[in-house]
Amino acid sequence: MSKFCGQCGSENLDDAVSCVNCGNAFEDLSNQVTAVNNTPKENKSKLMVLIGAGVAAVIIIAVILILLLGGGAKKAVENLVCATEDGDFKVISESAPEDIIRDLEKKYNVDLDDVIEYSEKQYKDMIDNSEEMYGDDFSIKCEVIDEIDMFKNDFKSLKNDLKENYDISKSDVTDAKICCVKIVAEGEDGGYVLYDEYYTVKIDGDWYVVDASGVFMVEDFFEDAAENDYDFDYDEDYEFDIDDYDDYSDDYDFDFNID
Repeated sequence: MSKFCGQCGSENLDDAVSCVNCGNAFEDLSNQVTAVNNTPKENKSKLMVLIGAGVAAVIIIAVILILLLGGGAKKAVENLVCATEDGDFKVISESAPEDIIRDLEKKYNVDLDDVIEYSEKQYKDMIDNSEEMYGDDFSIKCEVIDEIDMFKNDFKSLKNDLKENYDISKSDVTDAKICCVKIVAEGEDGGYVLYDEYYTVKIDGDWYVVDASGVFMVEDFFEDAAENDYDFDYDEDYEFDIDDYDDYSDDYDFDFNID
């Protein structure tokens, strides 16, 4: 075994009493050996601490990304239903698998950009009509307030429908949930509150909104744009005040009616 001089760092024989390079005397041999032997252990310990800190940092970053960018049934509804209720129709492009979007363009002979443009126009008309009925500063607020698992039989039927409608492999559909959405629309002169349910499915790891018959909700936008007859017909004599719904709250026990 070799040992190193504590003054110049030169390597010496294990039984040397002084350094062959600088002549430094090895007065405490045990301390010299101990110092040499402990150095690798200390370095290894520091390395393990650094590795542990690195792993912890990666986990924290992953959790943050999941929270900020992650998906889920509720997130899918927020991304489509709540976004479009707020006038954002660019989300249509991500509301179904890319190949489904391309198929819908062919099926209805309408481009995605035209669907978005048409939907935005219809939304503006709806807001204008709503302001005539409920007053200025009309706004719509959408919130997912509950989520439940779909019954096994309903899930099985939904997978069959997706296979029939879009030729989506049943093995690719791994989960399904039903979300309850609360929509509050109001202006200076009144408004309304709605509770509705939306079906969501997980396909190849991503969540999408569909109806009970396994049709992607986004297909409605393509169909409306293709037919070009989407019209909002309001009864101007109908009085509807949001104050009538003071009894509703976020704790409302919504009946999904899925039996």
